[in-house]
Amino acid sequence: MTASITTFSQPLEPAPQSRATVNPWILNPVLDTIFGFGGLVWLFFFFHYFFLKGEGSETLLAVSAVGALIFAESHTASTILTVYRTRATRRLFHNYTFGLATIGIALILFGLVIPGSAPIYIKIYLLLVPHHFMNQSYGIALLYCMKRSCKLGQLERISIRFFTQSVAWYAIFKQLTYRQWSGNSLLNVEIPFWGPLPEVFCDTSEKVLLVSVLTLAGVVVWRSLRKTSETVSDAYSAPIPIPAQLTLLTGALAFTMGPAATGIYWLYVSAFFHGTQYLMIAAAKYARESNENGVEASKPGAGILLKGPALKFLALSLMLSLLFYHGIPGLVDNLGFTVLQCGAIMFAILNIFHIITDSAIWKLGDRKTREILLS
Repeated sequence: MTASITTFSQPLEPAPQSRATVNPWILNPVLDTIFGFGGLVWLFFFFHYFFLKGEGSETLLAVSAVGALIFAESHTASTILTVYRTRATRRLFHNYTFGLATIGIALILFGLVIPGSAPIYIKIYLLLVPHHFMNQSYGIALLYCMKRSCKLGQLERISIRFFTQSVAWYAIFKQLTYRQWSGNSLLNVEIPFWGPLPEVFCDTSEKVLLVSVLTLAGVVVWRSLRKTSETVSDAYSAPIPIPAQLTLLTGALAFTMGPAATGIYWLYVSAFFHGTQYLMIAAAKYARESNENGVEASKPGAGILLKGPALKFLALSLMLSLLFYHGIPGLVDNLGFTVLQCGAIMFAILNIFHIITDSAIWKLGDRKTREILLS
């Protein structure tokens, strides 16, 4: 879920309280807590950082690697299933399924034959990650508000958006200002440092971030203390849901902690927060759209993931990710290209396709998408 989830000119109505089919959770309290707004990430991070004192653990590193394989990589592949699912979706997202895909294939081929392309692709991907990550957190937070009949005023939505964008820009300016925040390597590809920018940019973005934190904190406290009155409806006085707050917090900490904590946090947050969150939404959407009796007939709750369509979606997402990230790089090794070079190029281009295409898929301002996600 990305930046185009909604616009400030489109009022987002919360779920009608009379609608019995609305589930206040994406799936259910247990799965949402573990995979939806950061429960598993917090568990792994606290154990690793405070009990192991930041030291490596073979078991936790294995958990991180398996999580990346099953959740982080497959969530990217699931975007392909979403837009190429039917002739209608391919036509609806033609600019992406044909235009952007063609550009992506060309970039992959260029990357294989032009030396030095992989580091550039990886760097572009890393610069896109903060906005993509925080945009999804923003969208999920709004979804929890809508599911729980918490209607946000325009300024309140702007304050949340201001916060997520401030976090993203702060992370980007850090990458372009300080070598240590640019990273050394990813997938055995050396990450180029495109900087340094004058420190005033990063310092200013940090101050703006602080203002956004204080603004959002004020909104949360105000909504918690606000009382219903003749001029203020229950929906406008409802507190910001705790799951929405934790979603924003878990996402923001990925870019605002110190170097040591950030390194440990990222072992888990990509797979067990961002990836799992996305797969929960995408698989449920796929299953509800596959219901022969229509979206309204779909029963809310985690049971939908145990049905054939959702299981098929998750299995195909995993298979596609194995093919793109491991199968194809292994095959081109026979053509004279290194597995690591091809793997890095495929990883970067597929993720860029995923990030850009998501902006067209997930729009809470679109009535049909909203009905599916709220069912």
